[in-house]
Amino acid sequence: MLKPILIFKENFFAAGISEIFNIQGEKVGSLDLKSAFSSGVDIVDENEALLVGGRIKFFSNKWGIVNDGGDEIGCLSEVFSFFSKRYEYEAFNRGKFSIESDAFLKEYRMIDEYGQKMAHFERTNGFFESAAFRLTNQSDVISSMEMVLVVLGVHWLKRRKDGGAASASI
Repeated sequence: MLKPILIFKENFFAAGISEIFNIQGEKVGSLDLKSAFSSGVDIVDENEALLVGGRIKFFSNKWGIVNDGGDEIGCLSEVFSFFSKRYEYEAFNRGKFSIESDAFLKEYRMIDEYGQKMAHFERTNGFFESAAFRLTNQSDVISSMEMVLVVLGVHWLKRRKDGGAASASI
């Protein structure tokens, strides 16, 4: 089942509220970027109720995702690779997923343990603009809002690895 295409962006100073839209331009949620000095983001609904949250795990290079009750539901980590960008997302009790991109592209694909395509996302903004993304989620295992946090986790882990540059390309 094909899920909606979502479009979202990070604020330039990485703090504040930023909307998540479907391909028709309808608002489907909001990113609450906690602070320019921390690496936490929540996704909230139209009533500002928490849906899912993500943040860099303490003293690690991993991105943890929690549900609305604060329980960790997944963990994203970078996988060492010479000529490509690779990550692994473990959706607890739901499987492990590989996220890959060629070295110089801003386009990623996510596949499950059986090689089935689960998602595709790309960075769509220019060099001096806030990071903006387009996500197509084809998974019945990972919700679109959880997938948004996986995309932001890839972006933030890459930015952290590149020395925190605000314009780090994904």
